[in-house]
Amino acid sequence: MQSFPPSEHTKLMNLLVLLGQRNMYVTPVLLEQGYPLRELGLRIPIPAFDPDVVPLPAPTPDAGYSSSEKNAVLFLEAKGGGSDDDQTEKFRFVQDHPKTLIATPNKLQINETNLIIDFGILCTNLQKIREDHARNPLPFPVLHYNETGRCLNPTNFTGAAFVNSDITTAFESPISVPRLPLSYIPFSSYDFPGNAAYFIQKMMIMVLSRSGKLEKYERLPPLDKIISQEYPLFEMLGKREFHELLVTMEKILTRLFPDDSENPSFNINKYREVKKGKIYLRRRSLKKFLEILHTASVDYQNHRGGTRQASMFEFDDKTRPAQPDIYAGIDKFFDPELFFS
Repeated sequence: MQSFPPSEHTKLMNLLVLLGQRNMYVTPVLLEQGYPLRELGLRIPIPAFDPDVVPLPAPTPDAGYSSSEKNAVLFLEAKGGGSDDDQTEKFRFVQDHPKTLIATPNKLQINETNLIIDFGILCTNLQKIREDHARNPLPFPVLHYNETGRCLNPTNFTGAAFVNSDITTAFESPISVPRLPLSYIPFSSYDFPGNAAYFIQKMMIMVLSRSGKLEKYERLPPLDKIISQEYPLFEMLGKREFHELLVTMEKILTRLFPDDSENPSFNINKYREVKKGKIYLRRRSLKKFLEILHTASVDYQNHRGGTRQASMFEFDDKTRPAQPDIYAGIDKFFDPELFFS
């Protein structure tokens, strides 16, 4: 099955996670410096920023790290494209008004006394960020992920430095990124539009994987439980962001795989069977299943608003025109006894 590339934002989000959690791929410089990852997409309401705006302005930095020993926090924002002037101003407001962060429920383990708040930008398109900085100077340090060079580099073109010396030390030298594992689905609903095929593929792998772990007569749990069980990392995601992610995923599943029941949903039970207490995907339909998933994913990536409605009966439809067998030999990679037993 073709592997679809993720968006730049999704790549950067994976890197942000690895910097603050122990892993075997990238040196977790923030974790080693005593700043583990604690928050993803933390909404920080700032009513004093613009009291006439409803709903309240609420910047949502992508990743938050803090120390258990020092009253300090770091927020990093992933930028696959250019910078956002309005967002930058809100970040600066939070940095200048620590009470707004203290008043926000969070897992950062901080207090108001002498709180140090740092913001930084992690980007892939350094040229675009430089151009944005020339137009409207950025008040925060910028880190550049050079995918070709396989490293994360500090930059100094903004002239801004981290307030906290711990963070300066963490990023004072280039960080080798020999491999960036794409083990997570996109972290937010707004990350979907340019990321459709990758998003869909990751979702389906997740649903199929979970279905293969079902006990006899056990029903597939709700999507939110599947996500929490397969990706415990999402416990760090804010409730609103998690809900928006769920809504996006449910819409995609029902759009690509509509069901004939009164409550439309993607029902993997139609394509599994139980033998001696073990769950198997039906081999006779697996190749067609992957073929339709591939076609629908590409359609969604290219046309999104007008993608075709693939229905379940297509998996067993003998009247459809023959398609190139791009999945020849796929069974050996999806042997139920090896993969789903």
